[in-house]
Amino acid sequence: DDFGRAVVKEFGDAIKAAGAQVVATEIYDRKETDLTSYLTKLRSLGVDSVGTAAYASHGIAMAKQAKEVGLKATIFGEGAWTTEAFFKGADAELRPGQPRNSDNIYAIVEYVYTINNPLNNAFVKKHVTRHGENPSKYSAAGWLIMSIMADAIKRAGKAEPAAIRAALEKTDFTGFTGRYRFNEKHQAYNFDVYLTKNEGGKPNVFKATTIEKP
Repeated sequence: DDFGRAVVKEFGDAIKAAGAQVVATEIYDRKETDLTSYLTKLRSLGVDSVGTAAYASHGIAMAKQAKEVGLKATIFGEGAWTTEAFFKGADAELRPGQPRNSDNIYAIVEYVYTINNPLNNAFVKKHVTRHGENPSKYSAAGWLIMSIMADAIKRAGKAEPAAIRAALEKTDFTGFTGRYRFNEKHQAYNFDVYLTKNEGGKPNVFKATTIEKP
């Protein structure tokens, strides 16, 4: 779909800009569950890594089927690879001693529950207590949006749209992933995004970088 094509284009452009080569681009239908033909082709091409745009269901299929066809390339993508649904599905029915299908996969995400700071640790604890699972990036986004809005309303001092909008433009709010501010075009900046690596059944922060002011 358009989401997948957009991700593939941006990944491809960034990879080329960094001096690497895009060997092939494969587009699968979102209804497909058997991805072995694509993975076998990539194995035959001898690629070093595979950049993906995938929902959790496709990620589960890809992680399992990559092992089945003997694809040794490093897989990387975006948020789906860090979700509880992915880990549960990818590592289901493993035999004792069998390597996890979810391991050694990288993801570029704006939030992951393994971020280690007091604010996030407290949020994760409350989320697990209430919902029985670790928070996703959507849970964190909901908290962040409402917190920034509440902060703006408090600073505005009154429930008037113009005053709240003016306060939002002056936002300087610290959340799980750093400090949030907005430029003159209302684009957020100054917060961190993360590269994670799946190890031992969870997505660990591998590297982080701060989004500079556009």
